[in-house]
Amino acid sequence: MIAATPSATYGAGRQYGPRRWPALDLARDPAVADRAQPDGRGEGLPSGSEVGGYRIERLLGRGGMGAVYEATQLSLQRRVALKVIAPRLSADEAFRARFRREARAAAAVEHPNLLPIHEAGELPEGALFIAMRLVDGGDLESRLRAIGPLGAGEALPLLGQLADALDGAHAAGLIHRDVKPANVLLEQRRGGVHAYLTDFGLVKDVESSTLGHTDTGQLLGTVDYMAPEQIAGEDYGAGVDVYAFGALAYRALTGSVPYRRDTVAATLVAHREAPIPVASERSPGLPPAFDRLVARAMAKDPDWRARSAGELMRELAEQLSAGAEEAVRPDESPTVADGPQSTARADASPQTTPTRAIESDGGKPSLIRQTVIYGAAFTPIWVVAYIIGRSL
Repeated sequence: MIAATPSATYGAGRQYGPRRWPALDLARDPAVADRAQPDGRGEGLPSGSEVGGYRIERLLGRGGMGAVYEATQLSLQRRVALKVIAPRLSADEAFRARFRREARAAAAVEHPNLLPIHEAGELPEGALFIAMRLVDGGDLESRLRAIGPLGAGEALPLLGQLADALDGAHAAGLIHRDVKPANVLLEQRRGGVHAYLTDFGLVKDVESSTLGHTDTGQLLGTVDYMAPEQIAGEDYGAGVDVYAFGALAYRALTGSVPYRRDTVAATLVAHREAPIPVASERSPGLPPAFDRLVARAMAKDPDWRARSAGELMRELAEQLSAGAEEAVRPDESPTVADGPQSTARADASPQTTPTRAIESDGGKPSLIRQTVIYGAAFTPIWVVAYIIGRSL
C-alpha cells in the first residue's frame, strides 16, 4: 500500500469556505436525474437483488462505462458505491486486462482526497465491477449546475484538496487522464466540504508508453478538459492532469467550460489553438491571481506548463499572501503560435507573468500587465484563513 501524505504547504484537507452548500440527493437532483433514467442500455440491476456479495439498493447513475449503484456489501454490512462496467466493455479482453491493472494501481494509493477503493472483480455473470466508498454529497458538476460558480473563498480550499490528490497520485506513478467536475465528489463535514477525486477508470501508469487513445483508437478523456497533447494522441505525462486541473478551476470559478463550442471538433481545435481564457473576464471581482493559475495550468506546450497542481496552489497562496497579483489581459492570452514567451515557464518566478509581446506605436514589443494591489487592511478574511491553514 502506498501512502500519499497530503502536503502541509497549502493546507489541503482544511475547509475555509464561507458558505455551507446544501445537501443534494443524486436521485432527486434535476441536474443529474437524467443520468439515472433508462437509456436503452438495459434495465440494469433491480433494487433488492443480490449479486457477487452485494445487495443493490438503488441506481445512482449511468455513464459511458456502465452504471453506478448504491449497494450494501453483505459481508461487512457496509454501504458502498458499486460501479458495474457495461457488458460491451466487460466482454473485451483488452479492456478487462487494463481494468484489472488500473484498479490495482488506484487501490494501492492511500490519500484523504482520493476516493477509497474497497474491491474490484468480476460478478458471476461476467460483468466487471469496482466497489468504492459511498459519498452522499453529490459531485462538483451537479453543484455548479445547481448553485452556479464558486466564489474565490469557496474555490480556494477545494482546489487545494484536488491539487493535493493529484500530486499524491502522480507521486505514486499514476496519471488520472479524466480530471473534471463530475469526477470530484463532495462530502459535507464540520467546518466545510471535503473533496474526493474519483473514477480512475482512465488512469495510466506514468511509465507506460500508451498514448491518449485505447488500443482500438478511442480517445480517452473528456474533451472540455483535455490537454492539446492528449488530443493529438502524442505521448504525454502528468501535465495532462495539470491542464485539466486548470480547466476545472476555470469551470468552478466562472460556471463555464474554457472553450464552449458548437461541436466536439471545434472544441478540440480550440484547446490546441485558441487563446487561454481569462476567468476574471467572466467573473468580475475575481482576484487576478486565479487568472495566472489558469494560464500557467493551461499552457499549450506542456514544457511551459506548471510542473504540478501543487506548485500552482503554492504560487497562488504566495500571491494572495503578498497582496499583489497580476492578470493576463484577454488579448494577451498565450496561444500555441505565440511561442515560448507566451506563457509562464514552469521554472519562472512566481512574481512575474510573461505575456505576449504587444506592438507599441513605435513598433517595439512591450509587455502589458495589469496589477491590482490589495492593502493588508482590505485582505478578505478567506485569504487570511487560507494562509493560516498553510502554516498549520
